[in-house]
Amino acid sequence: MKLIWTILLVASLVALLFLWIKHKLSWSWFWKLSLQVVVAAVAIYIINVWQVIPQITIPINPVTIVTLVVLGIPGAMLLAGLQLFIV
Repeated sequence: MKLIWTILLVASLVALLFLWIKHKLSWSWFWKLSLQVVVAAVAIYIINVWQVIPQITIPINPVTIVTLVVLGIPGAMLLAGLQLFIV
């Protein structure tokens, strides 16, 4: 099973590399995405350190980072609400 996943990963990487070279995409999207991920991680860190709401600590993991990157400030409020009322 690991062999199948490895082959699938390598094939996907080759396909992406081929498309990147064929269309001559710039790295600007990569830098913008990287900046958004860093800002999201820092925002979660600040929320946890400053204890904006004393009962809430939002873990820094890929799901919370993606939520903040995609949704922004409303995503932070969503995570805080989920943490406060569901967890």
